[in-house]
Parts: sequence; structure tokens; C-alpha cells
Amino acid sequence: MPHKSPPRARLAFRVGVVGHRPNRLQNADVTQLGKLLYEVLHTVQVEIDEFAASSSGAKLYSGEEPILRAITPLAEGTDRIFAVQALAPELKYELCCPMPFHQEKYEQDFLPQNALEANSLDRFRTILAKAKTKRGLVIFELDGDRSDSADAYGAAGRVVLSQSDLLVTVWDGGEPAGGGGTVDTLRDAIHYGVPVLLIGAIKPHGWLMIRSELDLDCLKTLDFSDLQPPQSALSATLAPVVREEIALPRTPPREPHENASDDTVNPDEYFAERRPRLHLFILWTLFRDLVGSGSLRWPKFKVEDYETEIGRKWATDAGTDTSRWVDQRLLSYYAWPDKLADRYADAYRSTYIFIYLAAAFAVFLALLPMAAGWEEGKDAGQAFCVASEFAILLVIIGLLLWEKGRHWHRRWLAYRLLAELIRHLRCLLPLGGGPPLPRVPQHLAIFGDPGPTWMYWQLRAIARATGIPAATITKQYLDDCLHYLNRLVRGSDGQIGFHDQNYERSKQLNHRLHKAALWMFGLTLGCIIIHLFPPVFSRLGISLWPHEQIDRWLTLACATLPAFGAAMGGISNQGEFARIAKRSRSMTNLLEQFSHKIDSLLTQNASGELRLAQVVELAGSVMQLMVDEVVEWRVIFVDRPPPAA
Repeated sequence: MPHKSPPRARLAFRVGVVGHRPNRLQNADVTQLGKLLYEVLHTVQVEIDEFAASSSGAKLYSGEEPILRAITPLAEGTDRIFAVQALAPELKYELCCPMPFHQEKYEQDFLPQNALEANSLDRFRTILAKAKTKRGLVIFELDGDRSDSADAYGAAGRVVLSQSDLLVTVWDGGEPAGGGGTVDTLRDAIHYGVPVLLIGAIKPHGWLMIRSELDLDCLKTLDFSDLQPPQSALSATLAPVVREEIALPRTPPREPHENASDDTVNPDEYFAERRPRLHLFILWTLFRDLVGSGSLRWPKFKVEDYETEIGRKWATDAGTDTSRWVDQRLLSYYAWPDKLADRYADAYRSTYIFIYLAAAFAVFLALLPMAAGWEEGKDAGQAFCVASEFAILLVIIGLLLWEKGRHWHRRWLAYRLLAELIRHLRCLLPLGGGPPLPRVPQHLAIFGDPGPTWMYWQLRAIARATGIPAATITKQYLDDCLHYLNRLVRGSDGQIGFHDQNYERSKQLNHRLHKAALWMFGLTLGCIIIHLFPPVFSRLGISLWPHEQIDRWLTLACATLPAFGAAMGGISNQGEFARIAKRSRSMTNLLEQFSHKIDSLLTQNASGELRLAQVVELAGSVMQLMVDEVVEWRVIFVDRPPPAA
């Protein structure tokens, strides 16, 4: 059933693990290591349960039972010690297992001739069976190549990382045995902002929390005797790390000159949004279609249910079980910010168009009684003009106060960024990837970084709750993912079509508004010249027309035409149509290049030579391009409040 307000995500937290196999745990106390891993998982669960029961948890999340996931490939050694603890009766963890190979190939590593543990294959299958019957199990089978096992295990480690909110790393201080090992995953985690709990693989298994690149420097000279003792303040250290992920980010202090574009938009306001029954701000749509496209289509006043409308559009792209799985889980989260962004964009744009045009018309009304020769207090026309001008000014002031109170401009920017970030998850989740990271170039940092905002917090909450699908990476699966990506890029509702239309319309808006402004000023110049004719000809004894009467109308034209010309220029400047047209043209060219790469990968997949890593790399590049475009678009409009606001 459609939601009556924006849906809250289910509270979720994911703990991933990377670590050594039995051959590098020879100096470990496996029992003690297991107890420490249990303490980590238990601490996370307690903190999640406490937050869920708090007033903050009730306001920010759906109120359903929290989801806890343990992310592990179930390799021998650390992975299994971790999984066994996660499946303890008193803990509530689901198991998510990104496997480097298809399961039947992966199990070859656990046959007696290859295994490092006794009864390794039976133990592997027992853990999977227990997870399936206890809380839930997701198996994500990668397409690793046996000829490069290190790369295959590295790919599984990257999925573990992308699905982790806390990464537990068990390390003995030695050099990596191959690419994509424990140390490499640890460094990648810090690079992507995932906190790491480093646990020594050597008894007594001390620990260290690593949060930044600076903390990594300590690994070069790490003395395991300097680590925190196993039970020393572990809960006190982990609790704020967990809380930092699930709670709202703290807004960093701003300098007085810095822009505070999102400070007045928060989750309380977002979750309190409701779908209006009627769409009243139609001026922008009418203006855009008439000036930009040369057509006039009367928009619908009745507002359709957001999820129903978006569901109808997405249904045209639903081609596989995986795409349907993703769409079903993301549709409502996307529909609300997308349609709310459209609503506030229409309100904001309709407001500034009305203000510019109404202000020019107010000038006309102010001078019309003079041009018509109406006497003050005697002609009804003069009173009508005064009353109309007064009403226009009241409406302008009312709209500005309404916008200031409801923050149409800021809600539009915030909700559009959120919607676009969620849309990109549609492509990344089937590939085991995490959400894209909004990034702002350093020279634009003064406009604010979306990373520590509530929009990105909401995106991460949705990604945590959704997880990844149970999937086996096959030739057909890769083909489905590529066609899915292709539809997002150049489908009937794809980005290329959007930017093509946006380019043409924005170009025409800029050209026609600029042309209209020139015509207005040109006509003003003509009126001034005509205004000079009677005095010049009167010196020659020639009377052209009733001098005073025509002068009044020419004065009206000379004052009103520039006002409307300035209004055209103001609308064009406010809408940034020239810049938006160029950006859309650039985006179309870049997306066309990516579409050719998609075709190339489809051809490669047809011959059976394609690997998931190639699709992940391409999809990540496409999605990052789209995220970067939205972030920079936000920078353009962040300083474009309604005139006089």
C-alpha cells in the first residue's frame, strides 16, 4: 500500500570481517579470539537495540525490528570464527556471504586435499544451513577465475567492504600473501570512510580502532604489545562508532560567509511531508513549454499518488528478477524525494517567473492612469490600477514570505540530490556495490559538502536496510545487469534522453528570452526616437499629432518595455538556462561514450570473456558521473533563491 508520507528505512547495521586463514593463526588463541569477536558483535547489537528504543530511533527509522548482518565469505580461519559467533543463539545476525567463486567451485578449497581445517567442507555447509534457518542468509556468488585466486578473493573482500559499516580486521602484522588481502582491504576501508577495528592475530589479541589515513601510519611500526587489551574499554570505543553511523550527522560549523543551503531542511520536515491533492504552481510548466518548446499543454491539477506514478515508469524497465528485486525495495524511497523535488522546483520557479513578470506589469499599472489621462479620484480606471498594483505587491510579498517559511528552494535542492543518489543504487546494488560518494571539488567546498548531510545519511540508511540480492554471477546475470544499466543511460526514461530534451529546451529558453529582452529594449529606443519627433518638427512649424496625449503613451511605453525586458533577462539569469544547456550537452556526449562501452561489454559477454569487475568498474564510473553532475548542479542553484528573498 502506498505510503502517506516519505517512508523511513528500517534500522540496520552491518559488521564485516577480513582476516587470516589457519596457517597464519598459529600464534592465536582461537577461543580467546572468538570471545573478542563475540564481544564486538554483542556490543553492536546492544547499541542498535538501545538506539531503536530511543526517541531518536523512533523519529528516524521505521520502527520495525532492526536488521543486523554479519558479512563474511566463510573462508577458513577468521571468517568462520566470526560467523560462528554471529550465529550464537542470543545474537540476532543474518549472514551475508560474498563468495569469490560459484559455490560449487568455492567448495573445492575445502576438500581434504586443499583444506587447512579438518572437516572443512562439512563445517562450511553447516554454517550456511544454520544461518538459513536462524535469521536469514544471502549468498552472493562471484565469478572469480581459478587461475587468479588472489584477485577472486580480493573481489570478495571488496564486496565485504562495500557492505560493511564496521570492518573487523584480524591481522598478524605480516606482509600480504597476495593482492586483495587483509591489509589491502583495511587500507581501502579507511580510504572509503569505513571504520576499522584491528584485532591482533597473535594472542592475547589486543585491538586498535583505526578511523583515518593518519592512523594507518601506525601500521608501519605497529608493536602488538601496545594494542589495547582484549576487554579494555572495547564497548566504550565501539558504541560511539556505531552511533555515528546510524544517528544523524552533526552539521559542521560554518563561517559567516559560507552558504547554509541545507541547514533549514532536516529529516523531521522531510518525513512530515504529505502529498497535496492539487498542483497549483503551474506557471513554470506553462512558461517552460510555451517558450522552450513552442507548445502549450495544460498540466494536471490533480496530484497522482507518487509511488503509483513512479512505479508505472519503472515497470517499463523491469526486465529481470534482480532488477525487480531492487526496484521493489527502492521505489517508495525514490518516489517521494523525486516528486517532492518536482513539486518544490515548480513552486520555486513559478514564484520567480511571477515576481519578474508581475513587477514589470506593476510598472505598467502605475503609469497607465497617467497615459490614459484619468483624473485622480474621478475615474474608476485609475482606482482599479492602484488597487491592482497594490494586490500584485501583496501577492509578491506573500509569495516571498511563503517561500521563506517553507524553504521551497532549499527543499528542492535537498530532495533532488537525495532522489538522484537513490536512483543510482538501482544499478549498484545488483553488483554488490555500495552507494556512490558525493564529492565536491576543493574550489567549490565553500558551497557545502553533501557527504555529511542528512540526505547522504538517508541514502546510507536505505542501502544498509536493502543489502544485496542473493545472486550467482553468470553470463546471463552480467547481460541482465548491462541491459539494466543501458536502460538507465539511454532507455525511454534514460539520462541521455533527459539531457537531450533539457539541452534543446534550455537552449531555446535562453535564446528566446534573450531575443525578447533585446526586442523590448529596441522598441524602447524606437519609442524614444518617436518621442523626439514632435518637438523637432514643431520647430519647423509642422504639427504631427496631439503632442501631450501621445507623449503620455510614449512615456508609458518607455518605462514599461524596459521593465519587461529586464524581467526576461532576470528570468533567464535566474534559471541559468545557458549554463544548464551546455552542461546537458556535455553530459549527453559523456553518456554516449559510456553507452558505447556498454555495447562493447555486451559484445564481450556474448563471447564469454566478461567479468563482473569490468561491469562494476563501468557502472561505478557512470554512476559517479551522474552523482558529480547532480552535486555540481546543486552548486549552480544553491545561490539562486527567489528575487528579493
